[in-house]
Amino acid sequence: MKDKLKQRKILIVVLAVILTLSVGYAIFSESLNISGSASTGSTNFNIVFDRVGNIREVEASNTTAEIKESGKKLEINVPGLSMPTAYAIIPVIIKNNGDITAKVKEIRTEGLDTTDIKVTYEGLAKEDIFNPNDEKEVNIKVIWDRSSTSTSVEASFSIEIVYEQVVSGSVTTTTPVTDNRFVYEGTKLVRLTPEGEEYFKNSENTEVIIPEGTTEIGGGAFIIPTNYTEEKIPDFDYIEEMLEKYPDTNEIPPEEKEKYDTEFAKFESMLSDSLGFVQIFSGKTLRLSEGLKKIGMYSFAAISFTGDLTLPDSVTEIDGGAFTMTGFNGTLKLSNNLKTIEGATFSNAKFTGDLIIPDSVTEIGGSAFDGTTFNGTLTLSNNLKTIGAVAFYNSFFIGELYIPDSVLTIEYGVFKGCKNITSVSVSSNTLYEGDSFPEDIPITKR
Repeated sequence: MKDKLKQRKILIVVLAVILTLSVGYAIFSESLNISGSASTGSTNFNIVFDRVGNIREVEASNTTAEIKESGKKLEINVPGLSMPTAYAIIPVIIKNNGDITAKVKEIRTEGLDTTDIKVTYEGLAKEDIFNPNDEKEVNIKVIWDRSSTSTSVEASFSIEIVYEQVVSGSVTTTTPVTDNRFVYEGTKLVRLTPEGEEYFKNSENTEVIIPEGTTEIGGGAFIIPTNYTEEKIPDFDYIEEMLEKYPDTNEIPPEEKEKYDTEFAKFESMLSDSLGFVQIFSGKTLRLSEGLKKIGMYSFAAISFTGDLTLPDSVTEIDGGAFTMTGFNGTLKLSNNLKTIEGATFSNAKFTGDLIIPDSVTEIGGSAFDGTTFNGTLTLSNNLKTIGAVAFYNSFFIGELYIPDSVLTIEYGVFKGCKNITSVSVSSNTLYEGDSFPEDIPITKR
């Protein structure tokens, strides 16, 4: 039974600092409470905390986050961290409401005089660009450090995000992609056109190549039947947002539940209708172009591709279910810049060979690889923190399984049913449940 350690109230006041006007139209930067606005002539930018998402807690409770001063300040209160490794994740949307492009110059922390609490910012980094109207989701994680020997901790500090104006010509502008086989919104591939359907029906076209310049593949892009009208297409972004905020959909607030149920019903109907449509891709290979950054939820679900799949290093985000039940019969190479592998991303896919989770990955979601047919070894990221429930359930990996020291939590059933794993080596500091590993195999604690 886990000891409950006394935790004093932790108050974190997050202040973001944005650029202000210097002289003329040169580079300028200055600390402000987030956001604040700046202008040069008739142009301006106004980078703000726009909204707070659903807070996630592990061994924590009563976490709150409140935007104040018209988006200039975010106050976070984490009073209920109960033990080392307990944490809260606060998703925050930061948005540039102005018309000047800005770049993150520095993420500055002041007043944090304890090593007992760690704060990380997933989704925000130095050199990040905010174009006009851009918004980014930043996951602020507050964790009671595993190595802490304190029986109580208290922290109050500020985070300043310093921006600077991007000099004209220093950022490459994106050119909208045009290809009559696909519907595009700028550089986002949204769905196939009827011309695209006819093209891929031709058995001589054996490869699906994502056009150069594509930066995002939208939710369901390759499984939306071309005869679907706009009103029949589900709002994938909204569904993904709700599933991220409310893993238990029974907790979706009443004011959102009706819309969610409507969009999810469209989604279920579309999945049924797409089973015949996606046969046009059967037996073809898939090649993703360099420069692609995001792959939306269920983009390629249930498509019987063949061969290997390589995710270029430009890919940083893959939404849940993107490659679930796909029929690849070759190997999978993941992007070296992928941060999180969402739930069910590759579940029941038919890959073979070894799987290497790159060191860029810090979290693997529930069911991410469950039921996959990899028949080689599994190498986990040396920076991996959390492995979600049944992430590798009933997979066919072989040999010894080494869990890196970085792993803090292994949820239930993660490797259950992996009968070809012969032994497990895991840190004594890693928290895991009794059914996390296959039965009747030796487990060595380091």
